[in-house]
Amino acid sequence: AIIALMNIGVEMIGGGGQHTDWVIALAGKGDRLFSASRDKSIKVWDLTQKNVKAIETITGHDAAVTSL
Repeated sequence: AIIALMNIGVEMIGGGGQHTDWVIALAGKGDRLFSASRDKSIKVWDLTQKNVKAIETITGHDAAVTSL
């Protein structure tokens, strides 16, 4: 799955480092966005950059991550 972050207009500002299955949950704190997926991972996104990319992938879950 691709997470596309957009500003108020229609310009895409990020999406690199995508999940390989559906994103189930999103949470934000400060300049970080966290995404949980059916691909059994959580990704941490840095929202301070113009081209937003996942800066960390947390793996090791036995099943889909359904909440944060």
